[in-house]
Amino acid sequence: MPCPQDDLLQSRHIQVDKFSVAKGTEPPVQAFFLTHAHIDHMRDLKANFAERRGSAKIFATRVTARLALITIQGLEPEVFRVVEYHQPFHPVPGVTAWAFPAYHCDGSCMFLFEVDGRIRILYTGDFRWNPQIRENNLLMGFRIDRLYYDDFFDEVTEPFPTYAESLAEFRQRFVELHMAPQVRRIFIHASILGVEPLLRELADEFGLRYSLSDSLHDTWRGRQLEYLLEHRLTCDNSSPVVLGITKLDDTDQASQPWLIPTCTYFLCGDEHKQFRKAHHIYVKFCTHANRQENTHLKVLIAARKVNPCGEAVQRLTCQDKAASA
Repeated sequence: MPCPQDDLLQSRHIQVDKFSVAKGTEPPVQAFFLTHAHIDHMRDLKANFAERRGSAKIFATRVTARLALITIQGLEPEVFRVVEYHQPFHPVPGVTAWAFPAYHCDGSCMFLFEVDGRIRILYTGDFRWNPQIRENNLLMGFRIDRLYYDDFFDEVTEPFPTYAESLAEFRQRFVELHMAPQVRRIFIHASILGVEPLLRELADEFGLRYSLSDSLHDTWRGRQLEYLLEHRLTCDNSSPVVLGITKLDDTDQASQPWLIPTCTYFLCGDEHKQFRKAHHIYVKFCTHANRQENTHLKVLIAARKVNPCGEAVQRLTCQDKAASA
């Protein structure tokens, strides 16, 4: 979920991951920022931009802008201003901004704002720790006054696997299924924007071309996958590896195994896991930071004021969310 809005940025007519505007707001918001293209960060985007909102623009990376246009019908490309990672830009007078990789999903970014050359405000958006952040001389070289950070899994103290570790397990599980003589097709749960890097690396290593399940054909999620996976998809329904959504495509037949990249399944406890289906194979893959990773970020940033977004997940929310990242 989006973080609270910073008062200073709002006074400069800037909002981050928030597209609703109170009636009568004067002067109106001129610069909207979208950290990534997950639905919960794009609420009210269609209502406010399906018909052009005056001169206001949405600043986002090229991938995020494209994904938003795919996902929300009625948007026009002209409402976006595409930004490049690590390159400064000036959304409104007196404000300089930068976008840095957030390692959450394709196109995701953190936004750093410098107001009047003296106050610096960092929004992580949804964020996963990556050691490359230490090498970001621009980000590490700034004094940060206010940090708004992703606390979605901030209560979780257990280690999360790195991307490389998740990929290795995903690959191993796939090979085991691929070599099993009784397995004719392998299904991969792909409902969540963020699994695409795993899918690309698996496809490139094994020369795969995925097909989409019936539930994904002609849907915005299917179009996202077509854009992000490119030549790795095929229209041939006989492909041995199918991308689908368990709750829509699962026939509950053990002869059709599912690979499910997920984080919350492993955090939900034994009571939840007892309902696991025999043909569901879970791979631990996390796209949000845990407490230790957020601590790394906070120590490195050393912001004068730290603001969690206030969306820490409670264990009770695990029901029916096992397949979300």
